[in-house]
Amino acid sequence: MQLVLLTTTDMQSDRAADFARMIKSVATSVPEGVGIEHVVLLQRSTEAQRLDVAKGIPYPATVLSRPDRMSLSAARNVMLAQVRASRVLDADTIVAFPDDDCWYTPGFLPSLVASFGGDADLGLLISRVSLTPSGRWQPTAQRQATATDVLRRSSSNSMFLRGDVVAAIGDFDATLGLGTPNISGEDTDYALRASFAARKTLYIDEALVGHREPDLESITKYFGGNLLVASRYALRSPTLFLEFARKFAVGGYLVLRKRLKPGDFVAAIHGSIGSFGRSAG
Repeated sequence: MQLVLLTTTDMQSDRAADFARMIKSVATSVPEGVGIEHVVLLQRSTEAQRLDVAKGIPYPATVLSRPDRMSLSAARNVMLAQVRASRVLDADTIVAFPDDDCWYTPGFLPSLVASFGGDADLGLLISRVSLTPSGRWQPTAQRQATATDVLRRSSSNSMFLRGDVVAAIGDFDATLGLGTPNISGEDTDYALRASFAARKTLYIDEALVGHREPDLESITKYFGGNLLVASRYALRSPTLFLEFARKFAVGGYLVLRKRLKPGDFVAAIHGSIGSFGRSAG
């Protein structure tokens, strides 16, 4: 099989050490005999920095750069275009979107490859994240994912797609994610579309990937975009409608706790009304 990873990082941020940890975690955990291609997009980068980063990655990688910043969804779409040009998106490809501050434990990628390699129907796999990830999982921890699992648990760091599913669903929604007015929701939207296209979606109820878990602060920050995405898919099933209603209730709770400003809650409601039930397909 072939692993294709897509990562973007801001060269003027303070994440150099995190990025180096992520690269090292990949280099030390790729199973023998498995091909890998890591597409890295450096933002606010010089050509000299691009060459330096490319030289420091000890496995096959394509390092792109640009002098300015762009939204996270737009950056991922640039990298997806590069992947499409390389013609690697097929049923033997596993695609992942690790952030620059994400990392894999030594046992994770071998288990991931074994899962996709042993089940031709598996199109999407999601798990939880943690600052203390386990890396390996037991069969009892995995099950067929529900719409609730996909909506609540999907993140760019812990969703893994088969290449033909990526080819089928296309780009990330460029109106969602960091760097856009909606701030968030691009990974959940992408995972939901993948779950509709995949023959099988698995959820692993363990923290398998290293990354900070969502907390009250991040739930508040990303509320507007996440409510918009929930509203977009609310008419796809009764479960997704209930998830939209739950998101709405969470917003009310955040207002009562004085975590979310009433004006921001109203703006989020307005945005969700405009998107209600407007998912593609």
